[in-house]
Amino acid sequence: FFVEYLDTVTELLIDDFKADLISLKRSQQFDLKKRTEVVRKFMSSVSVGLPDRPVIPSLSRILNM
Repeated sequence: FFVEYLDTVTELLIDDFKADLISLKRSQQFDLKKRTEVVRKFMSSVSVGLPDRPVIPSLSRILNM
């Protein structure tokens, strides 16, 4: 149960992160500061409860959208 819960939370965080990135791209203000802010917010959310989950490979894939 707990693993399923973590997977769901991870998916939600990644969806939220993607939405943040997409809105940054749409607003044409894709400056490094805002992007860093979005990534930092995502990473801090992830590291809170997911120390051993393989989120980082998919994170780099998302960043290359």
